[in-house]
Amino acid sequence: MQIFYFVKIITAFAATCFAVSSCENDMREVQALNKKKIQVDEGKNISSYMSQGGKMKAHLTAPLMLNYRTDSPYVEFPQGLHVDFYKDSLVTESVTTAKYSKYMQNEQKILLKDSVVVYNKLTGDTLRTQLLWWDQAKGIFYTDYPVDVYIKANEQILHGEKGLTALQNFSKWTLHKTTGTMNVPGDLNQ
Repeated sequence: MQIFYFVKIITAFAATCFAVSSCENDMREVQALNKKKIQVDEGKNISSYMSQGGKMKAHLTAPLMLNYRTDSPYVEFPQGLHVDFYKDSLVTESVTTAKYSKYMQNEQKILLKDSVVVYNKLTGDTLRTQLLWWDQAKGIFYTDYPVDVYIKANEQILHGEKGLTALQNFSKWTLHKTTGTMNVPGDLNQ
């Protein structure tokens, strides 16, 4: 009986020593546990309609959307996007495409990158650049990257070496450091 009792004490002592020695933590492991985990929601074959004041404003399609839930949340379209912007009565006014896009929610800014094209279906005018920002709060597009603008009415191509600034509906825009040939109607000497 004493041997059985002795074996129990030794077993309990060994288990306690093992438990105490296994509680030692590597500091890197503890720090890794304290780091915030970034949650990412993934959506495939996205089709999203946006309305404002009860009127349809845009239809966005994308093969992949990643929604990052962080202190500064953002949505990424790493495989590109296509957006149709509507005028009243669902007439497509313009189309915007890019191979990459990122929407920073807190700043209300959208980055369009890589082969960006903005095409106004009503006028036939087209803007091409490699990087374009859309500031939703200010209602403007802007870039410091070179921009090419094709104006269909005059069949002209203008180049903005230092980018552009434009209202979000592109009714008014300014090219920075412009080059190109501009057709001027009428005789300037009169």
